[in-house]
Amino acid sequence: MGGILDFWRGKRASKHDSAAWQALCDQLCPGDASLYLEVELSINNPMGYLKKFKDALWDRGIGKASEVTPWLALVDGLISRAHLTELDWRLHAEELAFELENLAPCKERDVRLFALSESSSSTQVLLDEAVQALRRYSLDLLCLDIDSDCYPLAVVPLDRASEVRRLASLVKQRIDI
Repeated sequence: MGGILDFWRGKRASKHDSAAWQALCDQLCPGDASLYLEVELSINNPMGYLKKFKDALWDRGIGKASEVTPWLALVDGLISRAHLTELDWRLHAEELAFELENLAPCKERDVRLFALSESSSSTQVLLDEAVQALRRYSLDLLCLDIDSDCYPLAVVPLDRASEVRRLASLVKQRIDI
């Protein structure tokens, strides 16, 4: 994570970076321009972002502007908009199914993950099962890597998943699954 912090510390986003961040926000949370405004604030005014979102950042153990990153701003913004859920590394099938069903893209398609909720699989197999279950609804599961022992999981329409991965790589971030 140090490399990410060093890259963003005190650096304003270039036009190219800003366009990539904005497109990424649009792909992950369409129709909500306020998400990009939060990410942009974290890039251009980390202290302002820290002050505005101090409670969420405190929960993450972040108390200095130098620790603010646009990737975490994106993750926290998606959580607050029900487009991402952050689950402990010890995934439980029932919790995973419940949390995914309650994400906005799943609610829009009335996703029901009954079979997934009854799975007794280990974490990685359980995530693979979730991917397969979501694909039946033309959705994909993405894990936004925050270098932590948790799984920040987002669900996007299948036809947008590769673009989200491409945009994440443009801003030097990784998406798993």
